[in-house]
Amino acid sequence: MSSTSPNFEKLNSTNYATWSGEMQAWLQASGLWRLVNGTQKKPSSSSPPTESDKAAGWLYLMVEPEQRIHFNNREDPVNMWESLRSIHLQKRPGTRFNAYDDLFNIRKVEDESLQSLINRVEDRMKKIKDLRPDNFDLQSLDEELASMTLIRALPAEEYSSFTSSLLLKDKLDKAAIHQAFVTEDIHRRRRAVDMPSTSSAFFTSKTPKSQVTCTWCNKSGHEEAQCNRKDRDRKRAQDNTQFHSKRRPHNANKAQEDSKDSEAVQESIKVTEFAGNASARSKPPHIPHHSSSMLTSTGLQTQAQHLI
Repeated sequence: MSSTSPNFEKLNSTNYATWSGEMQAWLQASGLWRLVNGTQKKPSSSSPPTESDKAAGWLYLMVEPEQRIHFNNREDPVNMWESLRSIHLQKRPGTRFNAYDDLFNIRKVEDESLQSLINRVEDRMKKIKDLRPDNFDLQSLDEELASMTLIRALPAEEYSSFTSSLLLKDKLDKAAIHQAFVTEDIHRRRRAVDMPSTSSAFFTSKTPKSQVTCTWCNKSGHEEAQCNRKDRDRKRAQDNTQFHSKRRPHNANKAQEDSKDSEAVQESIKVTEFAGNASARSKPPHIPHHSSSMLTSTGLQTQAQHLI
C-alpha cells in the first residue's frame, strides 16, 4: 500500500467531478477503494486500526473544512463517500439543465488544440451522465431536451422566477412543462388586463390627433402651434420686407425710415396671418391707410393678396 499523501486539490464546492476521479484513483493505488465503495466489508470494531480507518481518515483530510459538515459518520468510509456524492451530484433536472447549458456553450478558445476541445466536451458529457438517475432512458432524454429547449428560449430577466420554479421540479416531464407554460401565459395576460399602465390611461384620455384641426391652415392632425405652414408664411413675409428695405435709398431721417421698416414687418406678418385664417373669417380685417400705402410701396400688399 502506498503511504504517499495525495497531492491533488482538496474537495471544495465546485471541483467534485475532478476531485472524485482523482480521489478514487489514489484510493485504488493505496488499496483502499474497495473499502470505500462497499465491495469489501468493514472489519469488526474489536480489531486494531484497519485499512477502513485509514480510508476514512484520508477522506476527511482531503476535503476543505466547509465540506466536512457533510460527514455524519467519520468512521465509515462508505457512508462518507456517499454523503459527498449525494451533495455534489444531485440528480435533479435543474442540475442537468445547468450541465447541458455548460455543454452547449463550449467554444474553442484561441490557441487551443482540437484535442483539448474534445477533452472538454467529453468531461462535460461525463458530468451529465453522472447526473442522470438510474432509471433514465432514451424517452426521458428526449422529453428533457425538449423541455430544456423551451426553458432556454425564455428571456432570462423577464421569466427568471418562472424558470426557477420549473428547475426545482423532480422531473422535466414534457406534458407538465407545456401545461406550466400555458398557465403562465394566461396569468400574464390577466395581469396585463387588470393592471393597465399609467401611460396607456393618460393617452387614452387625450383627444385623438385625427380630431384636431389647425386654425391656420384648416388641416387636421395638428394644432396651430405646430403648423409648419404658418412658420413658412411668417418667414416669407419677413424675408420680402427685408429685401425691399435694402433697396430703399438712405436719407437724412434714417431713424424715421427704420421705424417705418419695423411697422412694415409687423403689418406684413398681420396680413400673412390673415391669409392663413381667411377661410375661418367672413371679411378681411381693417388695415390702416398709412400701413396699406407702405405695403403697396414695398410690394407686400400684392403678396398678401396672393396668399389669400
